[in-house]
Amino acid sequence: MTGLDGHRIRALAAGPNALWAISNEPGGGLLWHSADGVTWTAAHRFEAIRLRNIAVYGDRVYVGAQDETGQGVLLGPDVPAAVGEALTGQTLTPQPTALSAEQLQNRLQQLDRVIADAASYTKGDTQDVLAQAVMPLALSGLSEAGKALSERLQASLPEVTAQLFENAVSEPVADVVQWYLLWAIGLNGHSRIPVELLTRPWTTPSNPREKYWQPAPAAAWAVAQVGQSDTETLAVLVNRLSFAEDPTWLKGDFVGALSALTGEQFGYDEAAWQSWWTKQSALRYSLE
Repeated sequence: MTGLDGHRIRALAAGPNALWAISNEPGGGLLWHSADGVTWTAAHRFEAIRLRNIAVYGDRVYVGAQDETGQGVLLGPDVPAAVGEALTGQTLTPQPTALSAEQLQNRLQQLDRVIADAASYTKGDTQDVLAQAVMPLALSGLSEAGKALSERLQASLPEVTAQLFENAVSEPVADVVQWYLLWAIGLNGHSRIPVELLTRPWTTPSNPREKYWQPAPAAAWAVAQVGQSDTETLAVLVNRLSFAEDPTWLKGDFVGALSALTGEQFGYDEAAWQSWWTKQSALRYSLE
């Protein structure tokens, strides 16, 4: 593709006669246009704003963004009158992109360089740098890639603080790296999540952005995605429901993982989960 070199694309959308994309740049963002998906040109520059998503409806382009105060804004022309009939669609699941053995090793080496380089975390766009590094591995569909991502959960890291969202958020590097690796493993669908990440105590105070990078919620999501339903994992998930310091939304992540892995629907009823697990443990013991 031409025109997009050096730009990190945040989102894409397809219209009847063109493709559209958005990227965040220093001081604002760009709206990109392409008639063929190969040659791209900047159609509009937005000043002092961070672009989040893009959609096309009725041949009209709409961009969701955040202004300098953190408020959400919708940019675009007036919405056509028949909007109630149109905003229906289907969730698109990324399709695996095959990697050769050589390509896999190259991607892993690139990931290792990113993880080990202090500059990956100090320029204010840590989330984009890590996402770009892990995405090809996440979408490869290769079990070898999932295993390699899991091995890097304990990687040696620079002694710096991760700066995210144009330096608006600062978080421990270890938490952010583990979060993105867990996200990639979940998308990949292979490997095993270390259960100790499911037991990490929740110590992060609430923040106005409601953005958190401790690995526990990412680990809960990832075990459900890879189907990790062995005895040890289920026992840890059930026990996690007793953690009094967990906020309700975090408890919901573990309830969701349990429901996905077991098919049971006990919701937030901790006693029901404990009773069910006691019976399951007794049954598994009797069958061994």
